[in-house]
Amino acid sequence: MKIVENNLKQFIDVPNNIDEVTNAYITEVESFGLLSNINNVLIGHVLEKEKHENADSLSVTKVDLGNGRIEQIVCGAKNVAKGQYVIVATEGAVLPGDFVIKKSKIRGVESNGMICSLKELGFDEKLIPEEFKSGIYYFDEPKEVGTNALSHLAMDGFVLELSLTPNRSDLLSHYGFAQDLAAATNKKIVLPNFNVKENETKNPLTVKIDSKNTNKYFARYLNKVEVKDSPWWLKSFLLAVDCQPINNVVDITNYILYTYGTPMHAFDAKKFGTKEIVVSDNTKKLKVKTLDGIERELTGDEIVITNGKEVMALGGVMGLENSMIDDNTDSIILEIASFKPESIKNTSKKIGLKSDSSLRFERGIDEEIIEQALRHASYLLETLANASITKGIVSDVKNSFKNPFIDLTEEEISRKIGHKLSGKEIVAILERLNYEVKVNKNVLTVKAPSYRHDILMKDDCLEEIVRIYGMNNIPNQPLTVSGVGALTKKQKTNRTLRHYLANIGFNEVVTYSLRKENEVTRFNELGNVISILKPQNVERKALRQSLINGLIDVVKYNKDHGVDGVNLFEMGHVYADKIERNYLTLMASSSTINNLWKKTNIKLDFYFVSGILKNIMGLLKVDYELVPSNNQSFHPYQQASIVVNKQTVGIIGKIHPKLSVKDNFVFEIDLDSLEKQSKFKYQQVSKYPSVERDLAIVLKDDIKVGDVVKLIEQTVRKNIIKTEVFDIYKGSHIEEGYQSVAVRMVFNDENKTLESADVDKLVNKVAKRIEFEFQGKIRS
Repeated sequence: MKIVENNLKQFIDVPNNIDEVTNAYITEVESFGLLSNINNVLIGHVLEKEKHENADSLSVTKVDLGNGRIEQIVCGAKNVAKGQYVIVATEGAVLPGDFVIKKSKIRGVESNGMICSLKELGFDEKLIPEEFKSGIYYFDEPKEVGTNALSHLAMDGFVLELSLTPNRSDLLSHYGFAQDLAAATNKKIVLPNFNVKENETKNPLTVKIDSKNTNKYFARYLNKVEVKDSPWWLKSFLLAVDCQPINNVVDITNYILYTYGTPMHAFDAKKFGTKEIVVSDNTKKLKVKTLDGIERELTGDEIVITNGKEVMALGGVMGLENSMIDDNTDSIILEIASFKPESIKNTSKKIGLKSDSSLRFERGIDEEIIEQALRHASYLLETLANASITKGIVSDVKNSFKNPFIDLTEEEISRKIGHKLSGKEIVAILERLNYEVKVNKNVLTVKAPSYRHDILMKDDCLEEIVRIYGMNNIPNQPLTVSGVGALTKKQKTNRTLRHYLANIGFNEVVTYSLRKENEVTRFNELGNVISILKPQNVERKALRQSLINGLIDVVKYNKDHGVDGVNLFEMGHVYADKIERNYLTLMASSSTINNLWKKTNIKLDFYFVSGILKNIMGLLKVDYELVPSNNQSFHPYQQASIVVNKQTVGIIGKIHPKLSVKDNFVFEIDLDSLEKQSKFKYQQVSKYPSVERDLAIVLKDDIKVGDVVKLIEQTVRKNIIKTEVFDIYKGSHIEEGYQSVAVRMVFNDENKTLESADVDKLVNKVAKRIEFEFQGKIRS
């Protein structure tokens, strides 16, 4: 956004160091400089014009430059005449193209300066009126002799280019910038007053809003409009803000947009066809041609301005060719409105058209300045287009934008910024920013002004207070941090797990946190799903509640690219409403123990992955058990919940065949839950030897081996230090419906060496307990 000094001055006294003030208190300055670098160019009055004695095509003039200074200037323009007020480049002036004006003799006659054409001043030839294209420029009315000619062309003063962030929609206008400048300099802005002369004819228009996305709509009707070139001050302003002048009517609407930040449109009233304006939401497919001459397809939900039958404009984006202003226009409908930002953003993106209007509507306009903008535009049309304005403004209002009230406390503000501010200072700053402030004891209830759409919470207000108070006024404070860096316990644990899994042949991956909404809870339901309001696509709409989906995608991607049997793990966060957890997920597609030379290959199955889980839990110092589960996304007979202290912390099993193209075994554990369970238990190493005994037990198929292991450890808990199942057998010599479970037990006594008889007693005790609890038989 470019701020032009001449336009800004109508609202506020501009400080000399405006670039410094803007950088310090408002926003970053992209560039700053004079609108024109031409100097020594003055208003001159042609007192005499004589024919050059040595050249028929030249004239010798005497020009009054003020303060008694009269210079002789030789001029080659045919249209120079006595009595004209002209633009004179005096000695030392540097015109575009580095053309330096010097005293000289032209065909033997002294010339002290040059009477300038607009082209010589750097104007584009397309913008020069026909009568001045081949000659000098002169003013239609008297000007003060000797004054800066650039000021009469509105080419004097600075232009300040702002670097804007998306939240600062208020800075997309001179009025909005003036409001912030007033706050920074502790001044008040002045809104210019415009007296619009209305004729006795009543405004014939009617306005009706049938759109859920339209807040307000205002319209005026103007007759006897003269479409012509804009005056130079208006052209210069538009060129300064990088907007091409078109004609006085269109230029006025663009001037209002850059001045107040409120887009405005003018329809040719005769082309509009009716006196009825209906604002609605489009419900069908149709093609329209916008003012840029491009045919665009509407598919539905766009805001359209119609005459009751036909679309005349895309609300908030651009007008259409069928109602555009041209040289034959003599009556216009002048409209100004407020639309909901999301609707304009969607329409602009859908049809591929980003305009100055859509940009401002997308970010939010100031609804309270709309009527001022309409008055100003009406006044300019009256004075620059000789328009006759019918009586009254027709309108329809459905909604209004309102900022929320936010509660603040003096203590909270001072604590967060690290500097003590008194209640009076805070209130004074907020009032300078035009906030509505209510004080109730130590609580400030505040509401941002209508032109600030980005102040929605406490921290937004805090930023504003600090910005106007001045960052340079807040003393620097050293950070209180420890001089010794170290990993936290959690970081050490995560690093240990990563190193272990990488060492045994697994590859770490990082997958997307956003998934399809219908697959988020496929493997794990953590809580209410968090969905993105405006996702880039349906594939990335909701936050994941499991890492398994992402690993399946990676396995499929690798298989499609010729890489089969990848083994993966991921450590990442999962999310639900008000929940965020750190998970570890492992997926095995092939065995990591495979030696062709030695012809060894450990089969990939549930037990392979269970063994890795056991080692992981050992690293975490957590005791766990596997309990049968019933997750529909896993193989019905190869899955189990991972339980620690009666709390489910994960799942292990084979992915259901319908979800995976190959046998994929996984486990997923909640590391945050395990962190609370993990405890180091230190025990003195026994100085006595341990004794191993194997036991083969015949049990019914429906008895869980885990329950048998628990029973053994409960029965001889004082002497047993390790229990492992190393074989399960079904077949010959084993009755149908039964299984043979082989268990290895390791015994030790801290106080003595266990004799064979001692161990036999312990084993017999275990055997009797198993026989009693499970009706198991010991195989000899």
